[in-house]
Amino acid sequence: MCLTTDPQKPSMASSPPPSVTATNKDTDEPSKTKDKNINDTATSKAIENLRLGTLYGSISIGLLISSFAITMPHAQSRRDELQCDSLCFGSMTSTRSALNLIGSALMGRLSDSDTSILARIFSPTTRAGGGRVACLYIGAMATVVGSVIGTYNNSIAGLWMQMIPTALLQQNFSVLKAMLADYHETIEMARTSKNDDGEDGAADKSKPSSATPSRAGSVGKLGMTVGLAFMAGPIMGSTIATTYSRCMQLATVLAILSAVFISWLPPTTTTNKIIEKEEKSASEKSNKKGGLLGFLNVKAARTPSAMYLMVIRVSMALSFHIFNTIWPTSLRNRFQFGPSDHGKFMSFIGLSYALSQGVVAKSVVSYTGNSPSARVRIVSCCCIILGLGRYVAFQTQSLFCVYVTFGFIITALGVINTILTADTSGIAPSNEMGGLYGALEAVESAAGMIGPIVGGSLAYIDPVNAPLLAVVGLYLVIFALVQWGYEKFLLRKLNNIDIVKNGVSGAEHSDKKASTIEKAEKQN
Repeated sequence: MCLTTDPQKPSMASSPPPSVTATNKDTDEPSKTKDKNINDTATSKAIENLRLGTLYGSISIGLLISSFAITMPHAQSRRDELQCDSLCFGSMTSTRSALNLIGSALMGRLSDSDTSILARIFSPTTRAGGGRVACLYIGAMATVVGSVIGTYNNSIAGLWMQMIPTALLQQNFSVLKAMLADYHETIEMARTSKNDDGEDGAADKSKPSSATPSRAGSVGKLGMTVGLAFMAGPIMGSTIATTYSRCMQLATVLAILSAVFISWLPPTTTTNKIIEKEEKSASEKSNKKGGLLGFLNVKAARTPSAMYLMVIRVSMALSFHIFNTIWPTSLRNRFQFGPSDHGKFMSFIGLSYALSQGVVAKSVVSYTGNSPSARVRIVSCCCIILGLGRYVAFQTQSLFCVYVTFGFIITALGVINTILTADTSGIAPSNEMGGLYGALEAVESAAGMIGPIVGGSLAYIDPVNAPLLAVVGLYLVIFALVQWGYEKFLLRKLNNIDIVKNGVSGAEHSDKKASTIEKAEKQN
């Protein structure tokens, strides 16, 4: 019997066996399972990198801050020995603030580039986050150079030369904050990455985003380490290293150890394709805007959200520097504070700040969760405590009350700084995060230049009440700003970005995030 050759009636020989279709269907499930396992592995790797990065970064910045704090007990006697009077010290303070202004913007922007010459020199194998690592190495090296100069140059010129490299190039704290934001963004990219079928791989959309509490916890650990370093440094300086020269030698060792922990920092991205896309995107943008002006151009720093944060940061920095012009004199007049009393007080402040950032802030942020109204209430309460607390601390005649009041002040400061830093990381794409943190540090340094002048001028009007009322007034302004625009300029941006990140990965996520920020700013 012959089989038909009619094209409209396929022959039995050409029809596939039923088992083939079943086999292809069965192979889809293992493929999906394999993709999910790959995404689960990427997420686990990113979380482990965050854990190690937070640990090594905290130890590194703690050692670096200790190298500075260890000289605090001997700094005033060193200046007296070299006959550096108030004019000399004031000039050095203003110069330090000016160098910090330049260095924070420069180093923050340099840290955003993983393809620069510095990134390739200092981090030839760690391509992801190489720019951040390079700037961290430079900061540690600048501290070593400054410590060596301070050890062997016993003159006023040596004081100036010692101050310049650290003030200009040591911006490790802001660079580490940007690096932690990169680790968190890598986790979010891994959780929202898609497989070939267009379905979510590692993460489940039904799970709410809890990035902000986690970011606050990481930043809080950095701040806690800084507080502990400010507490332990003066103690080491007055017990272990009893002379200024020995303090500088120990500071050199601590800075070198800090560089060792920097070398252990894991990469910020776990997928080579993501790195390649981000490098291509960065090179295209640099081709469009070349030169120094193009390099320093940080679009995220010109958004209304960034401007809003800058106003808050400047107001807080101004209030601190105005208050600091009258506070040491007040302590000396009321309680006959000497060098040992100042050392104990600074150690108490360091411990309070460490506990506030490492314990209190994390618990408070976790409690508020994603509730905008609760977050605004917490920040507003911190503003009230910071303003009225300083007024109470200045009026009381009890040293015990001063310590208790400053315990509340430092705790509120640690909480508000942690919340502001965590929310800042959500208003800029990763390739501009370092530049944004650098810009914020720069405006605070500018306030450091203006604040002492404003405080001194107000003291001519009234030596106590005028500066004190200015501090309270500035925090009332911050309170009004928080009530008016915190949810509008910051919290809504975070929610919009969380929505956009679903289904996007790598450089596409970064570009989409930047596009979303721009659209949200235009709507406001």
